[in-house]
Amino acid sequence: MAPKLEPMDIKLKLRKVILDEISQDTLMAGNMVTIQSPEIDVEETPIEELMMLEVGFAECDSCTVPDGGGFPCRTLKDFDGNERMVLPEEFFMEATLRVAFKSQHESNCGCSDCSSCASGCGDEERGIRH
Repeated sequence: MAPKLEPMDIKLKLRKVILDEISQDTLMAGNMVTIQSPEIDVEETPIEELMMLEVGFAECDSCTVPDGGGFPCRTLKDFDGNERMVLPEEFFMEATLRVAFKSQHESNCGCSDCSSCASGCGDEERGIRH
């Protein structure tokens, strides 16, 4: 995906965060995915906010704290209503593209909140696209 975003002057970086302290807050953020781009003034935003997905929590057999106790993992509900503990690649791609296209059109569009890159910006009824 990075080569496709390069002509738009957008670089992808993966940042892994190690949770040193175990608390309810850090456990609930354990598998959170966010997107951030200071270059285009996009603050760190959870992917569920970018894609308007519902967050849930489910027990996970492989998630344990040092004393052996389990804890619930964050889940995202996909568009079919299925809970996902693992982020499907298409979720990441769609969220990244939304940020990329919004950055390219924000100054020209006037709406500053294109809800879907697939439908583009503009006045659909009048057939105007920016």
